[in-house]
Amino acid sequence: MQKDMRVKSAGWGRAGFHLGWGQMDWIELAAAIRATGARNLLILAGNDLPARSIPNMRIVYRPRAHVKAVTQFDPWEYAYYHRWEWEQKGAGHFDDLIYANEPNLPEEAGTDDPQIIAEWCRVAAIAMRAAFPGKRIHSPALSPAVPGYIEFYSQMAPAIRECNVVGIHDYIDCRANLEAIHHMYPDRPLFISECGRPDAGNPNYAYELIDYWADLPPYIEGACAFIWNTPHGSFDGWRLQNSNAVREMLALD
Repeated sequence: MQKDMRVKSAGWGRAGFHLGWGQMDWIELAAAIRATGARNLLILAGNDLPARSIPNMRIVYRPRAHVKAVTQFDPWEYAYYHRWEWEQKGAGHFDDLIYANEPNLPEEAGTDDPQIIAEWCRVAAIAMRAAFPGKRIHSPALSPAVPGYIEFYSQMAPAIRECNVVGIHDYIDCRANLEAIHHMYPDRPLFISECGRPDAGNPNYAYELIDYWADLPPYIEGACAFIWNTPHGSFDGWRLQNSNAVREMLALD
C-alpha cells in the first residue's frame, strides 16, 4: 500500500495520543498533528494540559488520581474534588471525562471484590454526571492483564449503565475482547484510552499503529496510543515523543 494511502485510510479523526505525565513538548506535538493532516485528533490528557489549544483537537480528560481503596474513599467527595480541579484547569478544554483507571487492579482499588468496585464506580459515575452536566462520562477502562477481564466488564454493568461511553484498554492484539465487550453493551460506543505496545523505537511500529487505527470497527469511538511522554525511566519502551515511530509517521505526509 502507498504510504499516503495508509494515512488516508487510518481514520485520523478517531486516532490520537495518550499524553502521559511527563513534560509535554507542545511544539513537537503540534508539528506532528500538522504533518499528519489530522482532523479532530484525540488527546487523552491527565495532569498536564495544553498551554495553548491545538486547532481541531478533542481532549478527553482523566484526572491524575486513580481509584485508591474504594472501600474507604467516598466517590462523591472524589467527584467534587475533581470538579474544582477540572474547573481550575478550564472546563472548556475538555469534551469527555474518565473518572478512574483500571479499578480491577487490586493496587488501584484496594480490593479485588467486583461488587464493591462496581458499586463505587456506579456511585462515582452518578456524582460525575451531577458535577459536570453536559459532559460525556466514560466508564473506567479495565486492565486486560487481569484474569477474568471480560467477566469483570459484565459485573461492571451497573456502573457502565450510568456512563455515556465504555472505557477500554486494548493492546493491539485483543480484538476478541473488543467484540465481546461490544456485544455486552451494543448501545454504548467504546473508547480505547490506551493502545499500542512497548516498541516505539521501531520505525515499523508507526505502520502497525496506523493499520490498527484503520482497522477499528465502527463502534470504536476513538483510540489513543500509549504513551506520548513520561518521566525518563518510566515506560521508556512505550514513549512516542521523539521516537522512531513518530518520525516515520511524519515522513508519511
